[in-house]
Amino acid sequence: MQRVTRQEAATHLHVSEATVDRMIRRGDLPTEKEPQGSRYRVWVLLDEDTVTIPADNGVYPGDETADNSVDSADGSNYTGAPTVYSNGDELKVLRDDNERLRELAGYRKQLLDDSEWRYQELLQQLKLSQEANLALARALPPAIAEFAQSEPSPRRRRWWPFGKS
Repeated sequence: MQRVTRQEAATHLHVSEATVDRMIRRGDLPTEKEPQGSRYRVWVLLDEDTVTIPADNGVYPGDETADNSVDSADGSNYTGAPTVYSNGDELKVLRDDNERLRELAGYRKQLLDDSEWRYQELLQQLKLSQEANLALARALPPAIAEFAQSEPSPRRRRWWPFGKS
């Protein structure tokens, strides 16, 4: 088992660094974290007998002939080389990914439908409470409104310390 950086692992496996990152996230590549202050340095653990299949176009990350490389937002270098699967089950992986994405889309659709239903329920409750408030306002006795209008002009405030009113 050899301990290499992400860049070295990408070169050794003949894939891009982004692919190595995805493989780490999926758990396909074992890693070690070495603390460095508040951050970690990630080491990729590779077997000596790891089989790598060369890319069809012969362009690999870190290769001097890689003139079609593009810098990504995370600073890694992507060469456009296709992802290489050592056991040839690329189609199975893609089908599994497609199925997971369909399940996720269905789950999100269900959440969206549920939130739409809750929104409509809240609107209905708001409308009912507004109607109840209007009914209560209409039910107030008219004497209260007349008393407020028949009250005399503002009284003198004897506690007011500035001048006479």
